[in-house]
Amino acid sequence: MNRWYRKAMLVIAGLLLGILFGGWDGWWQGVIIALLIEVFLGQLDANSDIDGVKKLVNSQEDRLKNLSETISQLEPIIDQLDYRIRIIKLYEDLDKINDYNYLHETILKQLKKLHDLSLGKDTYTTNLSSPDRFYKLGVCHTKKSLKATVCADWSLSGTNFWKFHDDYLEKQKELLKRNPSMEIIRVFIFSERTSEINARMKKESYNGIKVYYIKKEEHLRSNNPHIEDAWLDEDYVIQDDNLLVCSYPDRNNSDFRDEVTINKGEVRKKLNNFNELCKYAAEY
Repeated sequence: MNRWYRKAMLVIAGLLLGILFGGWDGWWQGVIIALLIEVFLGQLDANSDIDGVKKLVNSQEDRLKNLSETISQLEPIIDQLDYRIRIIKLYEDLDKINDYNYLHETILKQLKKLHDLSLGKDTYTTNLSSPDRFYKLGVCHTKKSLKATVCADWSLSGTNFWKFHDDYLEKQKELLKRNPSMEIIRVFIFSERTSEINARMKKESYNGIKVYYIKKEEHLRSNNPHIEDAWLDEDYVIQDDNLLVCSYPDRNNSDFRDEVTINKGEVRKKLNNFNELCKYAAEY
């Protein structure tokens, strides 16, 4: 019913009732009663409108949630399509140098290596000075977690070990700033807890990284059957539980060779080792 029409009918009805029960002097009482009834009905209408708005908002929230879930499901498909388009473009470019046998042969070998990498059949190797090292280019692509060990004894060689970790820490701080729910865990492994190592653990813990540590001698004395001695000489990082980067120092600890793999078996093995280390390591 139109609200203005309802108001007019209430005033007329109130006027008539006032005259009927109070005579001509009672008309104003009838009008007041009619207005009070209109205020009451108006409040009911307002509540009804609010409920309608709430229902509309809730329905839109549900739609936005469903849309967000749909987009999340489409992202991997879009990534795969983009990857396939790039591969097609790459092969089109390769045809252009078909007459140059050396370049053609070299690129085909690299493509074969990339294919093996994508299947987890091979590792990608870099070193400390490589521009495409994981710690320079790969860290920023982390979505959920970084789980790492640090052989802190390597820092005692007087190299730029901690300088590298300073740069690495800045990238991790950016990750945590971008995504506060990001999980970054690091297990420090050392023979002696030097002031430098302690300062490093304090700095990383202060910046939101969950820090654990294991002293080698204490482990060896404990004869813990759950942790193998060889694990205490491993330096690696696991990204999002599906990519593994193992680092190996040279004889003088002046350089490091990184081997990157997405081999599911290798990643799962290191992940299990890491979880055992965290169980028996001390939390900083």
